[in-house]
Amino acid sequence: MQIPYGAIIALSILICVFANEYVEKTGRQARSWFILLFLAPNIAGAFGLAYLDADNQAGRLVSYYLTGPYNAAFVMVLSMSTANTAGHTKKVVTNGTFCCFSFSLLIPFIMSSSIPFPLNPAHATPKARHPFLFPAAKRILAKLN
Repeated sequence: MQIPYGAIIALSILICVFANEYVEKTGRQARSWFILLFLAPNIAGAFGLAYLDADNQAGRLVSYYLTGPYNAAFVMVLSMSTANTAGHTKKVVTNGTFCCFSFSLLIPFIMSSSIPFPLNPAHATPKARHPFLFPAAKRILAKLN
């Protein structure tokens, strides 16, 4: 399962970076459009993982593979965040700050949704959809601002 997923990630990053470079040579800046383009399959995959039945293994596998192009969008976001930053050290600090902020928002929510509190009754435990829907909703809301 991981070898095709890794190939999808590598190909999506290469396609995104080289397509962005090609578009920049024509004089246009299109990083934002490439971010949206490579986020769309990820959002579809997140909803597929959240709402497809567990019996639909092929559909869930395709949904899982659709989450791979997010890495290309993330590379473009890092590229955008450092585009106006001069100097290697400042760029590393900018990327580190961005990554730490992103993960600090994501990890507590997933942990609280995935690991039920031991004293909760069965009807009050979180559903398994939360870890899949939160990244999709976060990405949609981030693009609306």
